[in-house]
Amino acid sequence: MTLTAKDTLLQSVEDNIDAYMNLVQIMYDNPEIGNEEFETMALLVDYLDHAGFKTTSGYVVPTGFIGEYDTGKPGPTIAVMCEFDALPEVGHGCGHNLIAGIGIATGEAVKKIIDQFGGKLLVVGTPAEENFGGKVSMSDAGVFDDVDVALMVHPGSHNGVGGRSSALNPIKFEFFGKNAHGCNPQAGASALDAAVMSYLQINLIRQFVNPHTYIHGVIKDGGEAANVIPGYASLEYYFRAPTMAYAKEITEKAITAVEGVALANGV
Repeated sequence: MTLTAKDTLLQSVEDNIDAYMNLVQIMYDNPEIGNEEFETMALLVDYLDHAGFKTTSGYVVPTGFIGEYDTGKPGPTIAVMCEFDALPEVGHGCGHNLIAGIGIATGEAVKKIIDQFGGKLLVVGTPAEENFGGKVSMSDAGVFDDVDVALMVHPGSHNGVGGRSSALNPIKFEFFGKNAHGCNPQAGASALDAAVMSYLQINLIRQFVNPHTYIHGVIKDGGEAANVIPGYASLEYYFRAPTMAYAKEITEKAITAVEGVALANGV
């Protein structure tokens, strides 16, 4: 009995499910944060090598990769995305190990049928999606210029096709004050005070943003010793919104608030 293309896809996944789950578990047990995913990159590239793809490690960015299979016939170029970085402290809390495992499974399955139709298949490893955005660097480098269809999945609470994606605008605020001994504070200017006040001020913006808009932030640097007025402090923020235009609008509100706080603190 000859299998249909769909049946061949499903059979490929079923035949190799243990191997895919092994990849997922290895990544879960050995999480690597953005731009440090060298072991994960090697793991996934090795699998693609054995699956018959032409692979390149360190593709565009140090931990990026690509697996290519060209039928040599006219047809579309299909790209399957693999995200694989983890979160600091949390590990794979966002399921990027699953995204990578499913991406590998999809690539191997499509490779088994694409010769029937022609075209080219790419499995693209896009690292640092939690913080820097590997796809952004790859897009800037022209990786997707000739791609007709780009596909990926993301874990969720239900199965579905499509869905909402958020624009993300990452910002770092730096405060430069003046160091002084804690017993002589009038000789200094506290960068930490400005950072703390800015953090609180930005929090107040949250109440007034549109639905599906999120503001995430941490105090990244706040000083080295309790008895020293900090001369340097920093905040790191992600502004997420349904559109980049609105993410930038909220970002500008935050920047205006921070500029006022910095002026008030003399930093």
